[in-house]
Amino acid sequence: AERAALAWLIALSEPKDVKNHAVVDIDMGGAVGGSIEYRRWLVHNIVSRGDRAIQILGIVKSHSIRVVIESPRGSAELLLDEASESDVGALIGAAGVSDILVNGLITYIHPGDVAVQLTSRPETKVFTVHDYTSCCPSYTLVNSQGLYCHGETDLDVCGRCLGARSMKESLLVPVATKAAMVDWRRAMRGLLESCSSIVCFSSDSEHVLQHVYPDISRVRVIEHTLREPPSFIRRDV
Repeated sequence: AERAALAWLIALSEPKDVKNHAVVDIDMGGAVGGSIEYRRWLVHNIVSRGDRAIQILGIVKSHSIRVVIESPRGSAELLLDEASESDVGALIGAAGVSDILVNGLITYIHPGDVAVQLTSRPETKVFTVHDYTSCCPSYTLVNSQGLYCHGETDLDVCGRCLGARSMKESLLVPVATKAAMVDWRRAMRGLLESCSSIVCFSSDSEHVLQHVYPDISRVRVIEHTLREPPSFIRRDV
């Protein structure tokens, strides 16, 4: 533990004039996909301009948290136990970051709790919509009948769907009641409203998001390209 803490301090303190950026994301083991490729591209972009990327990654199933710090001087990695999930906001605060990219949440034990912590952070935040975790624990929006639900807004329907045995067995995060779904939507709405930009990668995902949260603003569509979110472009002063 002492060695890990020392690595953390060294990675964040040398050199002192490096700008820190936080990336909150999922760790699906060896899985690949657009979300993971986007994070890799973004981290490469951050490091190549001389800044430091602090990735806080929730690991699927084990629910441990992997912290990966990458900078022009190299990288460091820490593995934290699942109890550290309640300290994600504090970790970001301790790192002294200028901004936060929320790239994925579904592998955390309590994504809603992490969303609430991020909402309270004062840094500039960008939320990217790679899946529908912001709308439902069934992040593909496939319901208990195996059908795409298009983003249900009747939470009575959601409660019955999520409480079905087939859903309890398949969901990464077991949300099984209408009340829990109300909490989920409240937490995710708060996070979305706190972001300076919400990036969708298709017009379909934008439509679903704004169907579920019709009063959400600052939504941008970047179709099938990897262009840097505006708040992550370095501005020298």
